[in-house]
Amino acid sequence: MDILPYCLISITAFLASLSTFFSGFGLGTILLPVFSLFFSLEIALATTALVHFINGFFKVTLTFKNINWPIFLKFGSFAFFGSMFGAYLIYALGDMGLFYSTSFGGSTNEVNYTEFSLGVVMLIFASLELTSFLENRKIGKLWIPFGGFISGFFGGFSGHQGAVRSAFLSNASLTKFEFIATSALLAVIIDLTRISSYAQQLDSEIPIGLVATGAVFAILGSLVGNKLLKKTEMRFIKGIIGCFLFTVGTIMLLGLL
Repeated sequence: MDILPYCLISITAFLASLSTFFSGFGLGTILLPVFSLFFSLEIALATTALVHFINGFFKVTLTFKNINWPIFLKFGSFAFFGSMFGAYLIYALGDMGLFYSTSFGGSTNEVNYTEFSLGVVMLIFASLELTSFLENRKIGKLWIPFGGFISGFFGGFSGHQGAVRSAFLSNASLTKFEFIATSALLAVIIDLTRISSYAQQLDSEIPIGLVATGAVFAILGSLVGNKLLKKTEMRFIKGIIGCFLFTVGTIMLLGLL
């Protein structure tokens, strides 16, 4: 048995889960490239979704009492339909075509239209977060369903569901406890939708051992994050969100993800 995949996935899952407990996203974004080192994109998407779901379900059990149900229902209902649409498009529109390519160190990296669009959106939200532009502004009720659909769509399409969700929910009049709990339950709903769609497309077996390893260490990261949450200010959490958005958005625009 090759121990390298287990070591990399264990370390990545723990650290990513620890950080995502505060920011509301990051585990899937960070795990997907690691799984892609060892498996095809289809298998990497499915395994990442499974680890993300198991960890998300565990986070819900830790934070269930703090879920903001009105926001969950308003955001989640549209996220559900967006996720179904996105999960369908990942296979139906998998060959959307090349938008542009970049070159680093002699290697060429391709960027398609979906990656470009999501990268731009992430950079916009990162700028808003890091400049505190939305500090004293509340997102109107009409924007919550829109955020839910967009978050669900990208969650189903590529697994990058949390960035957009966090950008909306971090300014939706939620306490840090409600933010974490509501984000966790929304992630579980989207994961269930996309996993059911991925399962119909797979023609290879899922590496159950690696999924279990990733899930265990992700849960450990959530446990540590839960202990640290009471000592963490919402302003710090918003700073993490902004940094992650900027980093992931830039990486996507460069074609490195």
